[in-house]
Amino acid sequence: MQKIEKLEQYKELIQGMKQRYGRGVSNIYFMSEEIGRYIAQGRLYVEEFEEVCVFYVDEGVYYNTVIYAAEHAMAPIAVRDKKCVFRYVYREKDTRSTAEKFSRLLSANGFHKEASSVEVRLAVEDSVKNAIKVEKWVKKMEEQGFTCVCAGESQFREIEEMICASGVIKDYQMAYRTPEEKRALEKGSYLCILDKEGEMCAASFCALVNGITTGGALVVKEEYKMRGLVPMFTYYRARWLMEHHAVYSQGWIETDNMPSIRLHKSLGYEFRDRYADEWILDARQ
Repeated sequence: MQKIEKLEQYKELIQGMKQRYGRGVSNIYFMSEEIGRYIAQGRLYVEEFEEVCVFYVDEGVYYNTVIYAAEHAMAPIAVRDKKCVFRYVYREKDTRSTAEKFSRLLSANGFHKEASSVEVRLAVEDSVKNAIKVEKWVKKMEEQGFTCVCAGESQFREIEEMICASGVIKDYQMAYRTPEEKRALEKGSYLCILDKEGEMCAASFCALVNGITTGGALVVKEEYKMRGLVPMFTYYRARWLMEHHAVYSQGWIETDNMPSIRLHKSLGYEFRDRYADEWILDARQ
């Protein structure tokens, strides 16, 4: 596995593959901006085979694995020091041929299919309408001593750990950001609800990219569930989105997570024709 040091090095690899094998197939097509960021942070690696390039983006606790391959190509993908995660996004109407090619390649190399997700989206103006409906309830919660606040930098890690421990988002579904990148996020990307003793009892994360949310997650500690904190977050997150001129609240839900599916349907989210399969290659022991 070789580290890619320059953008030109990456471009030469892709151009060489195209010249030899045509456009090829890939699970992700990077934007130059993304590649530049990965290279600048020293997080992009590649392993070359005759008809396949396997790119690895070091995401801290796992490698985001990107395959660029010729038609019907096979290659040995080695087990690494961290688990490798392969994510393939598709539409229901798309032909299944590409998915089947990846399935053969991944299965032959010891990957297992971990989850399938569907994309959901709600216009922020509709989110605000939902928030207005629960405004009276929020006031009652505040009278009981609950407050929703923008989390400070010292609380970021605690919130991330709460989210991962809950299973709402797995560790490999949390986007990697440097401490500097986290500080540069809009204030309120990390929200938390405190009880009257000042203890954190629920938390939410949501980043904004070009007016659309990404990486959204909400978690309530076990002992505070069924206390009405989710509507409180619905209210304050909607206000935050409106204040930041967001257009859509958008995210992914695992297709077997029925409580989340029911919640998002009740809130009016559109279930879009975009799905994602996630495959995992476990790390060597």
